[in-house]
Amino acid sequence: MSVRKRWPAVAAVACVALAAGTTASEAPSRYSAEVRRTGYGIPHIKANDWGSLGYGYGYAYAQDNFCVAMRGIVLASSRSAEFFGEGESAGDVDADFVLRLTFGTKEEFASRHLPAAESRARRLVAGFAAGLNRYLRETGVANLPAGANGCRDAPWVYALDEVDVWMLIARLALQGSSDQEIVRQAIYSASTPSAVASASTGTHGSNTVRNADWPRLEQDLQRLGQALRNAEQGSNAIAVGRDLSRSGRGLLLANPHRPWQGTGSFYQVHLTLPGVYDVAGAALQGLPFIGIGFNRNVAWTHTVSFATRFTLHELRLRNGGRQYLYDGQLRPIEQRTIAVRVRREDGSLETRRRVFRLSHFGPMVDLATVNPLLGSLTVAIGDVNAGRYAEMVEQYLQMGQAANMAGFTASLRGIGVPVFHTLAADREGIAFYGEVAAVPHVTSTQLQQCAGSLLAVLLRLQTNNAALTLDGSTSRCEWGRDDDSPAGANVYGYAARPTLQTTDYVANGNDSYWLSNANSPLTGFPVVFGFLGPENRQQLLRTRLGHL
Repeated sequence: MSVRKRWPAVAAVACVALAAGTTASEAPSRYSAEVRRTGYGIPHIKANDWGSLGYGYGYAYAQDNFCVAMRGIVLASSRSAEFFGEGESAGDVDADFVLRLTFGTKEEFASRHLPAAESRARRLVAGFAAGLNRYLRETGVANLPAGANGCRDAPWVYALDEVDVWMLIARLALQGSSDQEIVRQAIYSASTPSAVASASTGTHGSNTVRNADWPRLEQDLQRLGQALRNAEQGSNAIAVGRDLSRSGRGLLLANPHRPWQGTGSFYQVHLTLPGVYDVAGAALQGLPFIGIGFNRNVAWTHTVSFATRFTLHELRLRNGGRQYLYDGQLRPIEQRTIAVRVRREDGSLETRRRVFRLSHFGPMVDLATVNPLLGSLTVAIGDVNAGRYAEMVEQYLQMGQAANMAGFTASLRGIGVPVFHTLAADREGIAFYGEVAAVPHVTSTQLQQCAGSLLAVLLRLQTNNAALTLDGSTSRCEWGRDDDSPAGANVYGYAARPTLQTTDYVANGNDSYWLSNANSPLTGFPVVFGFLGPENRQQLLRTRLGHL
């Protein structure tokens, strides 16, 4: 892989130096950054500290897409219905409730999830928020972009702080798990009066699935798998090593399939902290770090992985649904009242409240949204990415600092990537594939000994294991750990992962890890690493074309 240190000459180069004094919402030192724009307006930001790098990036990004980030922050902070109302193409009340349940208020989120103030991730994000705010102050709400994707004179534009940006980051981390629409709906529906009343009888249990309408159940479960794996979206990636490269260096094809507009689209940027960090690539809109990109020696990309990101835990209720059995003891079902504001048609605001029920695993879900019969099960959801937001930012900063493939793979050991296969190539001609995103530590033995009613049904139907249910009444069925699992996280460690380093090639098109190189299949891993495309099974057409 050959990357020239000097950028190619362009028709026009625009430079602007930024400096900022201290305000209440900014770091206790001055921010100072250089912003240089080359062809097509691509920003190149250089600074001497992480806070200033974020500051320059936030300002440059805001010049291009402030309204995109602002809209994403409104959604991530559970204020969509407050500003946009209800109904089609408006706010999403259900999502507001579930995200408020997950994140809490801004104050609660800050106290639970922000990393140490001196961490580089915290400084980068704080600087980014300050850069967004400087652009807003200088531009004014009345002069922001107009139109369908703009926010000129919009009541939902306000001065931001770092917590707003962290909430946007957090929502991204959950997009492959509990923030998927079908999962959010199951959490929301569990708070309806009928669901709560049904649960309070304590009659939920495995016996109710014995007289199932098996054909319909199988069809509904297949739809669940399809919903969790959106066949209309996907990405491709091919990393080529020195054996197949004319130059003898690595080559990487990054072909991510993302929308052209909105918070799901990419933004091209180059960030430099001299002697520390020098990375160019693509960042998701409104996020202060590069997600796929390259430095002088290593390039990397992602495709969405469909490994397990959450598990369901089947509870044995007692005392009218107020308690559940765990290791022979009774634990209380927590009832948590969540409030969000909703804008009425006349413009006035009302406060709505819903009572959600939680176990120590996480919130209750109503599987009747999948199939009416499954509504008879009392289950709670555990999301492996919940609360691991700072780890994701730190992971990507480490990836960008790698000097070779050894350094790059070492950076992945924090398991901060939320939902992606990772493919990479380096200057020495080594190609890499890894399923190194967050996967809950559920062993094959546990899947056999701890199978809840839904998992037993899945096994009987020989369908995908998109929704693993475990016995929630015993600690034997809790997620475990490896010796090299990140501190405080019940995820598989790096050594247990499907990974491959080679000098010919690796490829992935959103399929299973097992056939990332047609000559070196990866087998023998727990099913949680990929319910889609089980080992030793034919892969989808896009994957087969990639290998050909």
